[in-house]
Amino acid sequence: MAITAKDLLRLYATLAERRALPYDEALIATCFDYGIFLAHTGANLPQWLAKAPQWARAAVVVGRSSALRAIKEDRRLTLAAE
Repeated sequence: MAITAKDLLRLYATLAERRALPYDEALIATCFDYGIFLAHTGANLPQWLAKAPQWARAAVVVGRSSALRAIKEDRRLTLAAE
């Protein structure tokens, strides 16, 4: 997964201040991946996400939560193996 600064700007431009944006199935995967990216970089949810559509916020949150859970489990398994 490689999210570039250009990808982040495009996502921001698409979602920020757009609470009424219709559901976009293709964008759900991008939002989910963005959540994973946030987890792996240790970043919090961006403030602008609060003004994004509910379906987009949910996808980012679920992606981030899933990744954080996987990271935690991986660390637990690594410590148990030592």
